Amino acid sequence: MSFTCHVSYQNVSKKIQCPNTHTVNQLIELSLAKFNLSSSFGELSSGGKKLDALLPIRYTNLVNNAKLTLTVSKGNAEVNLKIVGTIELKQITSMMKVPPSITAAELVLQFATLNNIEIDLASKHVSLSVLQTAVDNISHEFDKTTLKSLLGTSSSAMIRLVVEDKSKHAAKKKLQEEQSKLRAQLEEKKRQARLLEKEQNDAKEPEPTVHKTVTTEPVSKPKSDQIDHPEEKSSPSEGPSNSLSNTIVPDETNSANKKGEDLMQTDPVKTTPGASDGNSERNARSYVLSNDTEDTVYVPHKKLEVYENPEDDYNMTTAQAETYLNIIKSMQTRPKKKNEAKSPTHYAIRLRFPDRSLVQLHIEDPSTKLGQLMKKIDSYIDPKFINSYRIKNGTPPFREIKFGFQENGTALNKHPDFQQEKVLLIWEPASSHQPGPYLVQGVNTKDVSQLSTVMLETHRGELEEDTSATGKSVKGTSDEKPKLKTKLNKSMPKWFRP
Repeated sequence: MSFTCHVSYQNVSKKIQCPNTHTVNQLIELSLAKFNLSSSFGELSSGGKKLDALLPIRYTNLVNNAKLTLTVSKGNAEVNLKIVGTIELKQITSMMKVPPSITAAELVLQFATLNNIEIDLASKHVSLSVLQTAVDNISHEFDKTTLKSLLGTSSSAMIRLVVEDKSKHAAKKKLQEEQSKLRAQLEEKKRQARLLEKEQNDAKEPEPTVHKTVTTEPVSKPKSDQIDHPEEKSSPSEGPSNSLSNTIVPDETNSANKKGEDLMQTDPVKTTPGASDGNSERNARSYVLSNDTEDTVYVPHKKLEVYENPEDDYNMTTAQAETYLNIIKSMQTRPKKKNEAKSPTHYAIRLRFPDRSLVQLHIEDPSTKLGQLMKKIDSYIDPKFINSYRIKNGTPPFREIKFGFQENGTALNKHPDFQQEKVLLIWEPASSHQPGPYLVQGVNTKDVSQLSTVMLETHRGELEEDTSATGKSVKGTSDEKPKLKTKLNKSMPKWFRP
C-alpha cells in the first residue's frame, strides 16, 4: 500500500507518496529531494512531535494525507558504526567511521577492504539491516540507498551484514515458503478435524423435543364443583377424564387438533376418581433425586460440554411473576434478621482435583477429627501422592488448610473452615508439574453427568410441580376467575401484567 502525506517546509507544502513499508528516514530523504535539500539533515514532525526516524511508516500513528513539518540542519558529521557481519557463516565484527552520504554498496566494499576479504556483489546475496529496516542487493536499489536514509540524524548505530551465496539464499527462501505452506495446511487440517468432531458430537446428542400446548375449552359452562387444571399435561391413555390441555409434538399437531374437536363434543369435564388416579400416576412418574449417602468418585467427561439454556428458561408465567413480586415486597418491608450460626449436624464434603475429578465424602458425625478426614482422603488418593499434597478451602480467599500432629486432633465442627454442612475443598499436588491420575481405581465411581446438580438440570421437566404457586388457581372455581384476574391486575405493576 502507498502512503500519501503533505510535507511543509518554510510555508511551502508539497505532496509526497511512498510505500508504507518505507522508514521515516526514507520519507525524509524523499522530502529533502522534493525541496532540493539533498545535502542537509532533515527531521519530520507531526503535531509538534518528532517522528522516530528508524520506524517504518506503518508502525507510526500517521494516517493517509497526514500533514508533516520538515526541519533541516546543515552539517555532514561522520557516523560511528558497529558492523556485525556474517560472511559465509563466518562472524566478523568491525568498528567504522563513515560519512552519512555513503551508499550501501560502498559501505559493504569498505567493510571488505578493512577486513581483507572479497565480497562479490554480483554473485553473492548481500543484506544490511538496522533494527526493522533491511536492504539487499536483489530487491532494493542497493547502489542508491544512502546511510543517511537508513539512520537519519543518528551519530552511531549497529548494522548487521549478511553475505551468502545466491543459490543458497534462494533455496533457503524456497524452504521457508514451503514450511509456511505446510504449516498453513496443517492448521487447516486441524480446523477441519475439529469441525468434523463437533459435527459428530452434535449428531450423537439427541435433539430436544419441542412441545406445544393446545388448549380447548368446553362449550357449556362448568359447574361450581368442577376443578380447573389449566396447566396439566394429559397422556393419550388418560382419555376424556383428563384435562383438555394436551401436550403434543409438532409432528402430531393435526391429530391433536382432531382429538380436541372430539373432546369438545363430549360432556363437560367432571372431577372423577379416575382423574385423581391419573394425577397420582403422573406424580408417581415424576423424577425424584436419590440421596446418596455413600462416598462417591466422579470421573469427568473427556470433553467439556457447553451448557445451553432451554427455551423454557426464557418464558415467564404469571404465577412466577406474582411469586417474584411477593419476594421483592417481602425483602423491602421485612426487617433484616440476624442469622444465628447453627452448628453442622453432618457434612457433605466435595473434593476437587486438578484433572476435574471429584470425590464426594459423607460424614454423619460432626465431631469427626480432622486427622480422620485426612485418613479417609488418603484412602482414595494414589499412593505416590500421599503426604505430598495440600488442600485449600474452595471459597475465597482459598485459604490452605493446615494438617499435622497438632491440627489433626481438632473436631470438624470446631474448625473454622468446616462451619457449613456443605464444604468444597481443592486438592493440589505438592509439585504443580505432577500429572494425574490422582485417584485409585476400582472405587465407587460414577460419571460427572450423574452429579445431583447435573441430574436435576437434566430432568428439570420431570420434576414435581410446585403446588404453592398454583394452589389457589386449582382450588378456585371458574366463576372466581374474573375476580382473581382483576385483583391480580390491581396488585401487580403494569410492566408485570399479562
